[in-house]
Parts: sequence; structure tokens; C-alpha cells
Amino acid sequence: MKTTILFFLVLVFAASGMAQHLPAGRDWRTWPFSSSSPWNTPIGSSAQFQIVPGWNALDAGFNPGQWTVSVAIASASDPLVDLYINASPTMGNWGWISSGFPNCNVSPADAARLLQASSQKVVNQGNVWSTLNDKDQGNSSSYLPRDYHKAKQDFRAKFRMPAGSCASRDTDALMTFIQPDGWALETYATVTVSNGPVISGNTASYYDVRGDGTGWWNGRRASMLPALGGLIRKGEIANGLIPHALAATVPPKVLKEQAVWPAYAFDTNDHYLNCEDCLPMGSLLAIPRDVNLESLGLSPAGLVVARAARDYGVYVVDTGGEGVTIQVEFRNPDARALQVEDAKIVERKLRRVVNNSKAAPGGGGDPIAPVAPPLAQ
Repeated sequence: MKTTILFFLVLVFAASGMAQHLPAGRDWRTWPFSSSSPWNTPIGSSAQFQIVPGWNALDAGFNPGQWTVSVAIASASDPLVDLYINASPTMGNWGWISSGFPNCNVSPADAARLLQASSQKVVNQGNVWSTLNDKDQGNSSSYLPRDYHKAKQDFRAKFRMPAGSCASRDTDALMTFIQPDGWALETYATVTVSNGPVISGNTASYYDVRGDGTGWWNGRRASMLPALGGLIRKGEIANGLIPHALAATVPPKVLKEQAVWPAYAFDTNDHYLNCEDCLPMGSLLAIPRDVNLESLGLSPAGLVVARAARDYGVYVVDTGGEGVTIQVEFRNPDARALQVEDAKIVERKLRRVVNNSKAAPGGGGDPIAPVAPPLAQ
């Protein structure tokens, strides 16, 4: 699968420094969500920053090879394949993958066991591992918000899939299949069968990639934020510009049992520290503007990431591991240019934007970076 980044970067030198000029239109396949989406909203001049307790003691890294999101961009000429959902408690996809069985291009004969436990009926309307901050914890869809885009809404039992589409080899195995009409299918613990079908664990849902990208759309992350949100996509680092907020997973020891906009939920399956200044799920972090990025010792690729973290910030989207993981699209070749220390340097300079909200995205005030242009028709 080949993807093309259709936006370009023009650098113009002005007396005040180097200004970035963005194109007049965006391709939602490579630069998704509305211009007003939190993913496309720059940090504001009124942003207020706060140090997160224990933050600088964490390790940090990038993850283009595992525990990330695979993105498949389908065309109208790609074949229609069947979508199955395996909600079985005994023969589920999670158990299949964790037992060492493959989840990519599985033969129909090997997939027969999973298919016997699967159907094309939506059982769980949301993430079974997610809950709201104002409800008791529990692994049940009854703990999800009442107002969100249910999995049964806009559901399709068939979708278009490019040949060779595969999720990463881990039990989350998140995949996003962008459809030719501007909608995307998001699957969890994804198993792709040779020549179709696709089997998703627990549930699967569709969302409009031209929407606002908040947790209302019921993504597979614990926050319910769509998995496309914040990914470092193929071509962005090579082009020298990531024109949107980033996404990161963080360990539960810096989190508390709470979700804030744009997240809709948090993971029920973790042990949070729950300190007063711990992070709620959905928190926005950013590098303050007064930090001189060029003095930090970053690689050229790391500097591109740092600029995005300063100009648009980093949203906490899920729990995972013992460190901070900045999300990179699965098998993104640009990640080879990133150095091991780049993620650590960026992470240590991040501070929480405490006044980020739906009413004041990015902390409010004047945007410090260009606002995303409208989507191309």
C-alpha cells in the first residue's frame, strides 16, 4: 500500500523568523478531521502550563513497529470484504493473538475457529474496557456515556480493503480502514484473512474522518478518541512538518480515574496513582513557547516532532507500558530518521495545558501556529 501526503511545505523567511504557509485544501485521507478539531487546533497564547508529578522520571519512545495503529487507505477499486466481530469470551481475538497465532493474512482454514465464534452483528456498542469518570468502574458497555456514536450507527458489514492490509503483531492490533467516501472503519485485535474477511475483537465502528475527531466518535482507544487522531503519518517527517497535535500513551502511575475533553472515557483495567495533580485521560500537554527547540540536541526528524509538540501539543489517548510512547503510524518509514533520544528530549519538555477545554481549545487566545485549512472537496 502506498500513501501520498498531498500537503506541502513552503518556507518563507520574514523579519520575525521563518513562517509556515499551509496549502489551501487538505486531503482527509492523510490530514483528517475538521479545521476546528482538537487535533488541528494550535496551542493558544493564553495556554497555562503545569508540571506533571513524576513525569520527568518516565522513559519515552516511538512505536512504528508494534502497539500502534495500522492505516489502510482504500480506493473504489479495492475489493469489498466482509467484516466479522468476535465477542466470544472464550475464543476471542485477544486470546488468539496472545497465544502466538498470526493475525495477518491468516488462511481461511486457520481462521475457521475464529469465524465460528464471530458474526456480522454488533454486540458491544462501545469499548468494553472503557468507562466514564462519573461512573463506577466495570468491564461493561453500560458504563459508557449515553451520548456517543454507537457502533451500530452507520455500521456496514462490508467494506473496501486494500490487498496486504495488516495490523501490528500485538493484542491491541488496532487498524483504521479509510473508505473512499470519507468514513473510516476502526477495528481492535484485528485479524485479516487472506482475500478477506476481517475479524475484529469485541466490536468495530465507523466514524467520519471529516468530523471533529473527539471521543464522541467512539474510537477503539481507551479514551474513545479515534485511532487516526495524533498519529505521525507517513510523509510528514520527510516533508518537515507535522501540522497537527500528536497522540501518546502513558503509564497509569501518572494518571487518575478521570476523563476530560476531548476524551470520553478512560481505561478500567489499570491501577492509577490518582494523585491530585495526576493526568486525566484526554489531557493536553505541550512544550512551552519559551523553550528554544534548536538548543535541545534533537535530530532533524526529532525537531519536526518537537515543533508539533510545541505548536499543537500532545494528547493522552490511552494507557500502556512504563513510559510515554508517541504514536507513529505502523511501518512508517520516516521513523528511521528519529533518534532514540528524540522522544526522551521531547517528553521531558512537555507540560500539561491545564486550561484546555472545549470552550478554549489549546488554552485559548491567539493560535501560535497556522490553523488547519479547510478540507478539499
